Amino acid sequence: MSNPCVADEFASGARRVELILSDVDGTLLDHSQTLTPGVKAAVEAASAAGVPLILATGKALGPWVGPVLEALPLPLPRIHMQGLHIVDPKEGVIFDRTLDEAIFHDTLAFCREHGITLTGYRPNNVYCEETNEHTDRLIFYGEPTPEAIGAWNEELGYSFNKLLVMSDHPSMLRLRPLLEARLTGRAALTSALPGMVEILPPGASKGAGVAWLLQRLGVDPGACMAMGDGENDVEMLRLVGLGVAMGNAVEAASAAADAHTAPNDEDGVARAIEKYFSRKSFTNLQALAAGDFGGSMSELAGGGPLSAFHAGGKKGSTTSMDSDSINRRSQSTDVFETQSRPLVHRRLIFVCNQLPLRVKGQGKGAWSFEWDEDALIAQAREGLPEDMEAVYVGCLPMEVDGADQDEVSQHLQTEFQCHPVFLGEELKNSYYRQFCKQQLWPLLHYLIPLNPTGVNRFDPDLWSAYVRANMVFANKLVEVLGSLEDDFVWIHDYHLLVLPSLLRKRFHRIKCGIFLHSPFPSSEIFRTFPRREEVMRAMLNADIIGFHTFDYARHFLSCCSRMLGLEHKTNRGAILIDYYGRDVCIKIMPTGIKPERLLAAFDWSDTLWRRGELCAQFEGKTVLMGIDDMDVFKGIELKLQAFEQVLIHHAEWRGRLVLVQVTSAARAPGKDVDELHSFVVALVRRINDRFRAPGYEPVVWVERPVPLYERMALLSVADCVVVTATRDGMNLLPYEYVVARQGAAAAVGGGGPGGVDAAGGDAAGGLAGGAAAPQATHSMLVVSEFVGCSPSLSGAIRVNPWSIEALRDAIYTAIRLPLEDRAARHEKHWKYSYLADFQRFTKDHARLQCFDLGFALNTFRMVALTSNFRKLPTDTLLKTYSRSGKRVFLLDHDGTLVPQGESSSRPGDAVLRVLQGLTANPANTVYVISGRARTELESFFSGVSRLGLAAEHGFYWRPPGSEAWSTQDPEARFDWRDIVLPILQVYKESTDGSYIEAKESALVWHYHDADPDFGSWQAKELLDHLEGVLSNEPIEVVPGQSIVEVKPQGVSKGRVVERVLHDALESGEAPDFVLCIGNDRSDEDMFSAMENMNFSPHIPTEVFACTVGQKPSKAPYYVNDPAEVQATLSKIVDVEAAAPADAASAH
Repeated sequence: MSNPCVADEFASGARRVELILSDVDGTLLDHSQTLTPGVKAAVEAASAAGVPLILATGKALGPWVGPVLEALPLPLPRIHMQGLHIVDPKEGVIFDRTLDEAIFHDTLAFCREHGITLTGYRPNNVYCEETNEHTDRLIFYGEPTPEAIGAWNEELGYSFNKLLVMSDHPSMLRLRPLLEARLTGRAALTSALPGMVEILPPGASKGAGVAWLLQRLGVDPGACMAMGDGENDVEMLRLVGLGVAMGNAVEAASAAADAHTAPNDEDGVARAIEKYFSRKSFTNLQALAAGDFGGSMSELAGGGPLSAFHAGGKKGSTTSMDSDSINRRSQSTDVFETQSRPLVHRRLIFVCNQLPLRVKGQGKGAWSFEWDEDALIAQAREGLPEDMEAVYVGCLPMEVDGADQDEVSQHLQTEFQCHPVFLGEELKNSYYRQFCKQQLWPLLHYLIPLNPTGVNRFDPDLWSAYVRANMVFANKLVEVLGSLEDDFVWIHDYHLLVLPSLLRKRFHRIKCGIFLHSPFPSSEIFRTFPRREEVMRAMLNADIIGFHTFDYARHFLSCCSRMLGLEHKTNRGAILIDYYGRDVCIKIMPTGIKPERLLAAFDWSDTLWRRGELCAQFEGKTVLMGIDDMDVFKGIELKLQAFEQVLIHHAEWRGRLVLVQVTSAARAPGKDVDELHSFVVALVRRINDRFRAPGYEPVVWVERPVPLYERMALLSVADCVVVTATRDGMNLLPYEYVVARQGAAAAVGGGGPGGVDAAGGDAAGGLAGGAAAPQATHSMLVVSEFVGCSPSLSGAIRVNPWSIEALRDAIYTAIRLPLEDRAARHEKHWKYSYLADFQRFTKDHARLQCFDLGFALNTFRMVALTSNFRKLPTDTLLKTYSRSGKRVFLLDHDGTLVPQGESSSRPGDAVLRVLQGLTANPANTVYVISGRARTELESFFSGVSRLGLAAEHGFYWRPPGSEAWSTQDPEARFDWRDIVLPILQVYKESTDGSYIEAKESALVWHYHDADPDFGSWQAKELLDHLEGVLSNEPIEVVPGQSIVEVKPQGVSKGRVVERVLHDALESGEAPDFVLCIGNDRSDEDMFSAMENMNFSPHIPTEVFACTVGQKPSKAPYYVNDPAEVQATLSKIVDVEAAAPADAASAH
């Protein structure tokens, strides 16, 4: 995945590039297989500074090698044929690997079955049965000239380094999965160019070859930069410290890279070297290449990891490659112990209601502070990169006299990097205890304040206190913030929901995220909050908004849609909301625990002593455990009622089943909490009075806080933990329980007090798998389906706690499960709990800060959208147009030539003049391809001569200069309209705001003016309805942007594009320039068609596929809006006008 955070470290000089690896075709060389002067100068400059280049290519030792070796300083080994053949300039071949001959015979049989071309590669030769247009392509790329051998034979042999299978691109896309299935587990497949699939030995790849060579040279991959453009470069880009994808890279390579550079035709390699080479070495590569070092040469060249190699140091030996090393990416910044560690220059500022500190002392000069290691945000600091510092801003758990505040602040800043916020007792009471805990907290937990006199009812004065408190936090951050480039503010929880707005007003370029540790209610609940819009807009002033689960994120997105009219979009796994020019990222970020901290408790004598007491107390019993705050949302009363039902309905468990309920004081006491407390205490008394027996107390009621050692001891003896919260945030108790069981097994060899098959366990406390042994570590969970951790606990029994019967049955099932089943569930939960720690959550956030926030500065846009897209390079476009001889323009209408949603979609005079200018050149073929009816298009463009038109997504088209329309399917039947139209009419009548559009070839149901959710539901239902009714008809039912369209089968803009380009090829006038621009889903078919079109390999065709607007697309380029489309086309027309004038002036 792209990681601009890493790229920033190299660009700033915090990490140094010590070695460069580069692909050749599409990377080092331009489209004409030329090494440009700019790339040559950059490589020479880097080499002069002690940073050499290694070539890593899929090519054999063909004619291309000589010119490159003559032009570049390449003292190190070269990697050929996807890492299968490595050549040292002094020693010769140091690594060579070939395919098993059985792979050759299976591949040959496959090629003959499907009529496709097979070539076999050896270091200096390429063989085939006969040459054809596909093998001729290899000559263009400087490969060894393919030798036609007539038929494969034993004299030649069947041993090759790799095989290359070739055909036209669409055929290879279709056949590759079949070939992969045939060779599964016996060979690796990759692709460097369209229409070509390479077959390698298993585990082999360019990345594996790079890993082997770097190990031989003693070079840390983390100190290397690699550049590539193809699928075969993915492993290499992931392996090194800085992977850079070219601007012309395929999607897989672009997604795998940490950074992106210009295309190979625009000196992308040179730009990457100049950008990411350490600024400590020199500031201008061109000056260095000219001999201007700006300092001593020893200062520039010294300290590199290859200095020993240059001096004739130790040589490695030929060994086998370790392909697994590809996935182990080094995070070190330097390989020399003498090199200083990077200076801390970035800060992650945690902002929370309460600082993660414990306080001792009761007066002036008597305060004593220590880290609260059990606080999640205290643990978070350990997950940060080495060059990022953790800073905390928040309140203290007690109030400090004004005279002591400066002294306390200075002490906390110096010792803990904590900046305390002092609110004062009155404001803190109104803000925290009253508004946060009594009004906001219940609302976020789905409780509507119906009682007009209840404390939960909204109070404007308390809201004012909440805003004032947030302003105090904002004022403190003004003092704390340093560089807006290097500081990232991470706001935690519902206490500070309006803080992003207060910060954004003061610092427009601040990088800020907010994470909600509580649930977020559905829109029907949250819309009752009188200040709903203020809270929503304040949260959207952050750059990232994080939630524990998708359910909570989904509710927030629904609120944005229904209350603010903001729709979300997705991009490569990210959920984004466009809010006043900024893309706000919505992230699902479940928190975890710190297993090491909990496991360490079993080394404490207090834990072992307390655990021994508990084991003796509950010997022979099956223990259920609950640990909760006294809160109305924790469902303690439901748990007790269900436990009572178990004892009533299953008498055999009386005297054997115990519920230990540990309850802490409520964080926000009130009337409802007092009533709950009275109810549960009475319920405990009733259960114990009814079922008590000598030596048996059914409910052990513990009403006090328990320290960590006792908490671990209690959890370690529990056979089952029961969590019955009716609504909760993450709730980490189940994870703690699983760790406690594992820790107890490792520490003392006992998993329980001797109840249901008291277990021992793996003494190592590890992640060993396998079947449960007689003494296997086990655990069992009954978890409410309304808590955030529920989805991750696949082995737990999930239950609706509101149903006493269901909860009763879940507990009964849990205590009767066989040991093997409980052990298997424990192992699954242990693996998840161990890996899903809070540090990983922090690392993800730190990386996201750099990625999603770091690029949302000057333009208020997020480069998460644009990291794999490039702005259409106008200069390159114009130069390519000027030197081309035959051009094709494929232009969408709505949203491309004219703005989407205009009251009139008729193109203006400026658009018509541009089109007329393009069509005036006989070398240009121009098409407008639209979903509109042909009568409309004829009316719009009647004044533009030689303009081709395609209507109704290409079902009808009219070539340039013709008055007659053709159809994709002249024999198409339309009797299906009699079936479809009545169905659409029913949905139109039942969906307010929808309507039907009747085209000549299609029927369209529009619902963009309907309720968004109801319209989407109706659309899904309509799709199912139509597909069921029309399954035997030659038509397609296609969903679109707020539409459902019914049209003849196979009709698409892609088909008409294929027709236009095919006709050009058939006429012998293959285009060498194609510009295709569109803006919506139907235009993606055009982009796909051009990818699959088989252009002549001897006439490289420059294709510019461009989408309008920054959004996920198959097109590699974008422009911002129709105005920019018009401006770009106008510049092309201006080039036409300037050409005759230039010619005249030359004479």
